[in-house]
Amino acid sequence: MRKEIGLRAENRAEVTFTLVGKNQRDLTTRKFSKEWRKAVGIIPGLESLFFHFLAGPGSSAAI
Repeated sequence: MRKEIGLRAENRAEVTFTLVGKNQRDLTTRKFSKEWRKAVGIIPGLESLFFHFLAGPGSSAAI
């Protein structure tokens, strides 16, 4: 997990997760995004909130 709070602008935050390979988990990337959205819930005073996911070939092998 990587997080960036206030780096690009003081009113922005970003959280990035890198999941283990799909053969090592029961949750799809899409389902993980939906569950994360549900867990965050409603944040009082928030003007906008975006959840998106990217699925790709994965990262390189661990060293």
